[in-house]
Amino acid sequence: MFHRIPSLLHWVAVVWILLLSGLSASQLAIGEELIRLLPESTMVYVHVSPAQNILQHPLRKTIQDSEAFQELWNSDELKELRGGIAFVELLLGAKLERLAQYLSLEGVHLAIEEKTKGVVLLSKARSNRWLKDYMAKIVSLARNDATNKKQPDPVKQAIYRGVEGFEINKVIFAQMDDTLLVCNRGELAKTVIDRFNEPSISGLNSTDFYRNATADLQLHPAFQESPIAWVIADVDAVRSSGIAKELFSNKPRDFAAELLLGGVLMLAKKTPWAAGILTWEENRARMCVTSPSEKAWFRDKHEFYVGPEASGTEVSAFPDHGSIATLSTYRNLSELWLRAGDLFNQNTNDQLAQADNTLTTLFSGKDFGADILGAIEPQIQLLVREQSFANKLQPSIRLPSFAFVGTLKHPEGMQRELKRIFQSFVGFLNIVGAMEGRAQLDLDSALTESSKIYWAEYIVDADKKYANGLPIEFNFSPALAFYDDKIVLASSIHLAKELVTEASRLSPMNVKPTDHTVMTIDTVQVKRLLNDNRDQLIAQNMLEKGNSKKSASREVETLLSLLSLIEQIDARLVFDPRADIEIEMRFQARTSDTDGGNP
Repeated sequence: MFHRIPSLLHWVAVVWILLLSGLSASQLAIGEELIRLLPESTMVYVHVSPAQNILQHPLRKTIQDSEAFQELWNSDELKELRGGIAFVELLLGAKLERLAQYLSLEGVHLAIEEKTKGVVLLSKARSNRWLKDYMAKIVSLARNDATNKKQPDPVKQAIYRGVEGFEINKVIFAQMDDTLLVCNRGELAKTVIDRFNEPSISGLNSTDFYRNATADLQLHPAFQESPIAWVIADVDAVRSSGIAKELFSNKPRDFAAELLLGGVLMLAKKTPWAAGILTWEENRARMCVTSPSEKAWFRDKHEFYVGPEASGTEVSAFPDHGSIATLSTYRNLSELWLRAGDLFNQNTNDQLAQADNTLTTLFSGKDFGADILGAIEPQIQLLVREQSFANKLQPSIRLPSFAFVGTLKHPEGMQRELKRIFQSFVGFLNIVGAMEGRAQLDLDSALTESSKIYWAEYIVDADKKYANGLPIEFNFSPALAFYDDKIVLASSIHLAKELVTEASRLSPMNVKPTDHTVMTIDTVQVKRLLNDNRDQLIAQNMLEKGNSKKSASREVETLLSLLSLIEQIDARLVFDPRADIEIEMRFQARTSDTDGGNP
């Protein structure tokens, strides 16, 4: 069972990176000695505060004591993991929590180096003597395990400049006084040991990248909130290393990626560095990714994403109350479509040209980019809400309803044109549906002095029994609605009516003037939606993965338990005066005071 140890140590490292606490800006100097040992060619540097701070943080207690975590931890799915942890602790003669504390008195320093593409971890241990005994125990356990299995000695041993090192499963462990070195490249380990022996050799802390990034980072508001971990990346070095070439390509091939992440992708091509900051509170965790941002980077091709002078901001038309998810953002869809030739490679542009011809035909000769998308203001919103089905006979797979909300530049002239296009589109769906044997759509409308709603609903065939429920298309009753200058395109008539009713009661919202994108996801409703379709999820799991029904059920239950840990996810994005992406997760409040056999 010793083969589980490297995997377990990997997960311990992940937890260290994601679940720590207690670092403040003044503590940057604490690890200066170890930062000097890292090579100047470091591309990515991660600093994590001492493991003890994880164990004492209120958020850890909140998560661990929650009913959802108790259920997940005691589930059959994690039985092997619990057994593996107990086995490793028995072999090492100590709880993993205590070992983590003893191995990270001043936190953990992790670096990815450019030349070797290697990873090195440095951490100060409890004492020189303790670390030596601990490493001897690890080596002994590895050799004993190999002997019991009648396998050759898995440990390679060497001394470099007075520092003894061991290699186990291609991972190098070495002790430099009270400092533990873990590395996956021998050449990289030697450069660290060189700096340990010769203090005159400069390290990461002497580079312009490190000094500039950390100086700016200390001024960031999120860094003033006692971050629990932070990371900085030399993006110039990452680009030149050849890693993730597609990410930095000047001619991307993915239209959807450009639509969703165009501004962020442009930052990746231009910014000299980027940083991530992780903070904790009692019931929430917040991650902020930040980087320099200059307006000139986005001019011409990427103004569709950020707006002129990177000043495009979102305007929330409807609050997120009652929604599964909402997304309010700035996106000049017309400009994106019309500038495609400058943005994408030839293959993608050929596909878009073909799509443009089809859409122009569908929209009765209207140019899709200039006339249709160009009629809508760049501030748009997407909403997803739970859908109720009044009929006793329901679709076998129940989907939420969703809607696109925008503002028309010239509502008087466009409403009639869009209504005609919508009706033509419904007719097109009926023709295609008839050829494929699907149900037909029936058009209807409701007009008032302040609003106009046009929709189509699928007709239930009275002669069919629908033993397995209605087909999936019965989740949809496409609707087009207008209220003042607002346009609503919804997947269901019920949602369209809801939004028109809400539009009449909307009041000005408090929106930060710099917010470019704001998103909210209610994970409680997401779990309820998945739970309603549990049988279909299990069947899909069995079909795609070849699992038994029991195994598929366990995987679905695990997913639902994980979702139960989180109440809500919020995200925001800004580009001026710097680029910030903030993601906040709100966790379920504590519901159990029992130990529950937690680790």
